[in-house]
Amino acid sequence: MPDEPCDIGYCECQDSRVKCELKDCNDVALQFSGIFNTNRTIYAADCRPEVHARYRSLYVSTTELYVQEALFSLRNCMSSATSLQMMEINFNGEVINDKPTAADEVSFQNSHNIWSLVDSTDSNASTVAAREGDKIPAQLSVHLDGLEYLDLNMRCARGVVLVPVNIFHTLDALSMLTLHFGAEQVVYNLTAELFRDLKILKTLNLDDNHMRVLAADTFMYVTNLQYLNLSSNELCTLPAELFSAQEKLLTLDLSRNQLETLPPGLFKRTEFLNVLLLSHNRMAVPSVIIAFTQPLAYLSLLDLSYNHLSGLHGTGAFENFTILSPSYPASSSYEPLMRFNNLNVVINLSHNYISRLSLDWFKHADYCHYIYDLSFNNITHVPYLQLFWKSMRQCPRSWILAGNPLYCDCQLAWLTWRDHHFNVTDWQCAAPAQLHNQAPHLLNSSALCQWSTAKCPQECVCIYNDDALNINCTAAQLVEAPTLPHAAQVGANSTTLYISHNKLYELPLNTTSGYASVSSLYAAHNQLSTIRVIRLPYNLRVLDVRANRLDRLSRDFLISYMQTRVTLQQLYISENPWLCDCEAELLLNIIRAQRHRIPDAHAAFCANMPNVSLTNVKFAEICVIKRSSSVLLKLALALTLLSTALISVTALYYKYKLQIKVWLYAHRIFLCCITDASLDEDKMFDAFISYSHQQQEYVNNTLLPQLEQGVPRFRICTHERNWLAGGYIPEQIIESVEQSRRTIIVLSQDFIASDWARMEFRMAHQSALNERRARIIIIKYGELTDIRNMDKELQAYLKMNTYLEHNDPRFWQKLRYAMPHKNINERKKSNRAEVNRRVNLIPLE
Repeated sequence: MPDEPCDIGYCECQDSRVKCELKDCNDVALQFSGIFNTNRTIYAADCRPEVHARYRSLYVSTTELYVQEALFSLRNCMSSATSLQMMEINFNGEVINDKPTAADEVSFQNSHNIWSLVDSTDSNASTVAAREGDKIPAQLSVHLDGLEYLDLNMRCARGVVLVPVNIFHTLDALSMLTLHFGAEQVVYNLTAELFRDLKILKTLNLDDNHMRVLAADTFMYVTNLQYLNLSSNELCTLPAELFSAQEKLLTLDLSRNQLETLPPGLFKRTEFLNVLLLSHNRMAVPSVIIAFTQPLAYLSLLDLSYNHLSGLHGTGAFENFTILSPSYPASSSYEPLMRFNNLNVVINLSHNYISRLSLDWFKHADYCHYIYDLSFNNITHVPYLQLFWKSMRQCPRSWILAGNPLYCDCQLAWLTWRDHHFNVTDWQCAAPAQLHNQAPHLLNSSALCQWSTAKCPQECVCIYNDDALNINCTAAQLVEAPTLPHAAQVGANSTTLYISHNKLYELPLNTTSGYASVSSLYAAHNQLSTIRVIRLPYNLRVLDVRANRLDRLSRDFLISYMQTRVTLQQLYISENPWLCDCEAELLLNIIRAQRHRIPDAHAAFCANMPNVSLTNVKFAEICVIKRSSSVLLKLALALTLLSTALISVTALYYKYKLQIKVWLYAHRIFLCCITDASLDEDKMFDAFISYSHQQQEYVNNTLLPQLEQGVPRFRICTHERNWLAGGYIPEQIIESVEQSRRTIIVLSQDFIASDWARMEFRMAHQSALNERRARIIIIKYGELTDIRNMDKELQAYLKMNTYLEHNDPRFWQKLRYAMPHKNINERKKSNRAEVNRRVNLIPLE
């Protein structure tokens, strides 16, 4: 080959560097370009580089140029340039093979100072095709004992790549290695022997190589590895011992594979792992993720985006834990440390299918700086009852929920408490329509919920699911019941309340916030001495009053909850000092007739009869009435004569009953015969008036003055003046009906169209049916032009009962007769102070 210099394209000074490029080197395949850095500034005027290119050698001569570092490029060369053997220069180079050649290696003999090398090999143009697949030159890296960075990029014609096992055996100084074999090739023989001499390797990039399987010992020799990239492959599973030698591993990228699970012990030796990337896989089981992340106490970034997760909660041993929980069960085989113990934690769960989220799940979080990204999932509600972060005001937190279909209702009303101390600025309402695209944390509580919400009491623990809210206040040293959250705040239908082992002398009033939704009440081991109907939730299904101070159950309770209603399914009464006497007759009859509803009746004993249970006591033995036979005979004869006379009088009375009673009541005669006040002595009002707001003037200017100021005077309840502002409307309807002796319905076309008005009728009708007494007075106001929307229950009632016309000449006489009858000696309680008293279930004394 000629020894003449190649044609020099140009050389120029660039600040402290001299850049030269060579071209047209005759028949030599070598094309070489160099950038040479100097150790001191060379001014352009003083720069006189002399560059000569000879076959396989490069000379740079200048009296003022000191070369420290050089960039070279070899294209389709069989050996390196002589200049690469210069010991005083560090070379950064690229080797490119894209032309046919019979050689399978490139020699870098004595080129010890090459510290960075990129090899790009394209075998698509090769005329030599190996049957077993494309081969990488085995001696590519021989003599490169100073090489620190190697990027090996090979584009092969075949579908399988065979990597020589000794290709890296002399690269003792290598700290970064990238292997890339093209978009359509599969690496076939990646083994531990390949990395045998890479003792100080810290970074290994194996991404996008279509790898499907890795042997358990693949990385056993690279013990100093800190960064490992296995992304964009086709891995479906990994061996449990794959990272057993990587105690210094800090970052692991497993994204864009086909992983559905990882073995629980995969990271038991990588406790310092800081970044774990698992996005774009097929993870779907939270328990699997909780298990394999248990040892990762110092993890600061966990990326699980674009997986198949539909929930956060684990199952089995992990049923009380979530993917975000920092701790794990004490029964675990791992040492007792905290997961995610880092002060700056980012967990990305975006773009999954998660539909349920409750902030009450994360009360064990004991760190401050974190970001939980749950954006673009299917989350509609985010309930939150228990405030457990109140002492961490200076700890920034962020819950990212952008792109979720949030429904802004009572379950988000806690945002108005303003004391949650984390960032929710990206939250946005998707529904209802009137709140679409609004930020819920900027809304007023009334916009989210019609009634006042409450937190979980500080003395209690609140847990919930889709069906029920459980409030556990057991052994909390309570002397009175606390304010309770509503079941609707967590999307539940009912509440179970545990207030056992406290110091309660009386059950809560059923106007206590949230108490009306209680369906199961466990109040054992307290100091209860009586049970009053007005202190029990209406829809109670379970009542536990064991180990209290009860000696009797009131007649009202037994009739309302054990005879009239079938809602109460279980009543527990044992360990109380029951009195077995004549007054216990109704209780004993109910125990015998409805034994299945009182499961522990056999364990309830009479306090005045040792070792006798309520199931075995005989009423005849505890209630003996002595009567002489003569007295009984005389009494029987008198009763016979009296009965004959009464039958005749009764027949006449029932024929003209209504006319007689109206006349007697209008003339204030024999009022004692027609009063039922004794049955309603515990009720606060004589009547509750239910009407549509369009009849407000008629009620306020006509009905109320006549009823409250006439003779007799009645105590009237209306929603305008007696209901608590912001109170739960259904609760107040129930209470107004139960605290009134009558319910007056002002029936109009507007009443038929009102949902709340129809509910008031249904409550009144149900109360009348339960008590088997006439409680409802209907005043027809105006013409009913359209009765198609009238409830069937109301239609049936009108067909079976009479009603009053507001323009009837005898309207006031009939109305006063239909109202509760008061005898002459009854104490007058009707005054303005009581009338204006708001309904809150506080009984009148």
